[in-house]
Amino acid sequence: MKLFKYHKKLIGNGMRLKIVLSTPKFMLHFSTFERNQELIPFDQPRVILQKNNSNKSDKNPLIAKLETFVNANLHNEQFGVEQLAEMMGMSRSHLHRKLQKIKGKSISRFIREYRLRVAREMLIEKEMTAAEVSHAVGFGSPSYFNKCFTEYFGYSPGKARLKVGQEISRNTKSKSSKNKIFLWLSSVAAIALVAFLIFYQNKKEVVVAETAPKEISITVLPFKNLSSDEENQYLADGMVDAISRNLSNIESLNIINSSAIGPLKSVKEIRETLNISTVLQGSIQRQDSIIRVEVKLLDTSDESQIWAEHYDRKLIDILKINSDIAQNVAKALNTTITSEEKSIIENRSLYNPIAYDYSMQGLYHFEQLTPEGQVQALRFFEKALEIDSTLAPAYHGIAGIYLWKASSFGSEMEAYEAVEKARFYIKKTRQYDANMLESLGQEAYISLYIDWDFEKAERLFLSCIDKSIPIYHAIYINLLMHENRHKEAYEHSIEFTVKHPFYHNSAVSVISFFTGDYERGKEFIESRANTSTISLFNLGTFGFFYLNYGEYDKAISWFEKEEKIYGVRLPRTISLMGAAYARKGNTQKALELQGELKELKSKTNGGAPAFGIAIIYSALGKKQEALKWLKISVENRESEVLRLVSDPQLYSLHGMPEFDALVKQVGFRERAYPVELPAHFQ
Repeated sequence: MKLFKYHKKLIGNGMRLKIVLSTPKFMLHFSTFERNQELIPFDQPRVILQKNNSNKSDKNPLIAKLETFVNANLHNEQFGVEQLAEMMGMSRSHLHRKLQKIKGKSISRFIREYRLRVAREMLIEKEMTAAEVSHAVGFGSPSYFNKCFTEYFGYSPGKARLKVGQEISRNTKSKSSKNKIFLWLSSVAAIALVAFLIFYQNKKEVVVAETAPKEISITVLPFKNLSSDEENQYLADGMVDAISRNLSNIESLNIINSSAIGPLKSVKEIRETLNISTVLQGSIQRQDSIIRVEVKLLDTSDESQIWAEHYDRKLIDILKINSDIAQNVAKALNTTITSEEKSIIENRSLYNPIAYDYSMQGLYHFEQLTPEGQVQALRFFEKALEIDSTLAPAYHGIAGIYLWKASSFGSEMEAYEAVEKARFYIKKTRQYDANMLESLGQEAYISLYIDWDFEKAERLFLSCIDKSIPIYHAIYINLLMHENRHKEAYEHSIEFTVKHPFYHNSAVSVISFFTGDYERGKEFIESRANTSTISLFNLGTFGFFYLNYGEYDKAISWFEKEEKIYGVRLPRTISLMGAAYARKGNTQKALELQGELKELKSKTNGGAPAFGIAIIYSALGKKQEALKWLKISVENRESEVLRLVSDPQLYSLHGMPEFDALVKQVGFRERAYPVELPAHFQ
């Protein structure tokens, strides 16, 4: 235990000396120039350090420099990752790796937490409202500031001054002679230290903020299927999903989704590329009703083995194996599992094993992201629930299927109808496993695309981001783009790409258009074009990029590839392809594609055909017709309505009274519209 800390600060020609004595219960703070004595709780040292140590709250010169730059741009809500990296003279990824190594956190988190610490000081020392402080420290949204502040400090901004006042009052009140004796002895010790420190007054300041505990990051690598039957791959994938979910409920661990690994093969590559400290490797082999599972936990710094185990069990024991592995991993990493976390993990081992096996098969088919895969997945999930009506993963899986059907990729049901079914299964998921974090993301998706409740959607998505659920971080980036918050989207994209460089639903190409970074977008497309990391989600966004940069033939080529690979003509793709032909001057082809959408609209609203018809009319320059179909799209609550203010093909309608009325009807927040249109749009 460190008994004391000290620092000195020059004032004019004199020296100001601060002595801080620390015990596990409280800190004692003396000053050679101040008579007041403050008794402040040991877990609240940052107030002293901020007041008396300015921005030098860390010995590391990189951290000190970062804090200086952030402090200089504190009020600027547009100041973020890109600007900080530029001021440091580093690339974003290089700075991210350095900061991860030193502090175990991302650049955006570092900036956010610095803003919050300063905000706390301002709330305590100045007569300012929380809203005033939020803007003063660069938070554009007071509600978002309140959320971040409460999560970081454990109490709301409105209680900051009261909280510190109560702590000081409570701790300065002497309750026993024992405390008085301790204070007297501490004073004597302080005086002795003053003499000693003055003798060595040429030494540098050594007061530092309390070091945050080192974050333990871990990913569960895809398990190898060593069975002779390839169809048993669902077991390997299901175990990875279950173990990862269990570990994600342990607050002291930072779980990196296995999708981040992509084509990386070696532990060394994973360490160097993703800065993950530990990996869990595993394999499973099945012979009839018997399985053998082998796992080992490796330290990525030297590939040394931290823990290993093998299980020769019956297939029906797989749930217990998942629970054992998660708890043994936590134990091997010397991390604490609370009784509540332990209960959550162990409760998941109580499912009916036969039902759970069906659920794993459902998950495997769902993740194929094909129409046939969705049909098979639904069949397995329903079979699982016939056996065990309390099986939360099966309810969660069915909710995901209906949300897929509601999306522009599913386009099989009217969005509102599909979402109403999804709501039922989400409610059931939460009923039987309230700690299944992914269901929060499903609720966020509905809040955004169907309810148009931007505030609620943002709050729920941010909860998912904190828990490293990549799909919902990706959709949150879409929310930012839908609201034309492109600088924020860009910063999140950088953070997301560093953490999940090979994720299939990356929006880098779309963000690159909105930020005018053609070279970055083109480079990203070329890096994915012929690799295993390309997916259905990429193909349409690549076409979007080239369409809005005026390279229509390239755009059409990517849209055609999407149809060829996926095997279905999606309304969204038809509309963007029609826009490309319209912009290219091939009106006849554009009208043919539009006619296809009108025929589809006569049968269903699934896939947002009305919005697609409006896109083509707008690209053809027929504004009134475009507005007519946009009204129909809004009335039908089509999921593509979220693109209303951000889609470049509708820029020509901005400012028209009918268009402005639709924006108001949807409920876009003020920051989303009106917007300055990018000069590079073709």
